Amino acid sequence: MKVINCLIAVLLIGLVYFIRFDPLLVVALLTTAALTLLTLLPSVRDVFIRGFAIINTLFMFFYFYRFFSAVPVLDHRWYAEMEYLPIWIVLIGAIASMHVLADNSCCLKRELENPVQLTIPRFWASSRERHA
Repeated sequence: MKVINCLIAVLLIGLVYFIRFDPLLVVALLTTAALTLLTLLPSVRDVFIRGFAIINTLFMFFYFYRFFSAVPVLDHRWYAEMEYLPIWIVLIGAIASMHVLADNSCCLKRELENPVQLTIPRFWASSRERHA
């Protein structure tokens, strides 16, 4: 999972080159790439993961808004034309955001599935590991 998240972050950073004249989309892609890289950190508290998930959800809705607002002006072969590359990039950003949101929600659910009494060794171990 960590390798896939790293590859997604690199892909998003690489896609910024193609849409460098749209500053709002550039910031959104770079933020999504940063949120993807934050999933690689081993010691993140649940409060921060919730915050990352909320921010990521907002960006996911932003990407889908951009995509569906462009749908009425698309040709019947929009997916094969280079002039619609920003639409593809928005769609890739939305799918990447869904993946990162799924990763964050899995990390938030790990404590709910295995309720254990809070002891000092358990607290210390869970504070150092992101994925159980």
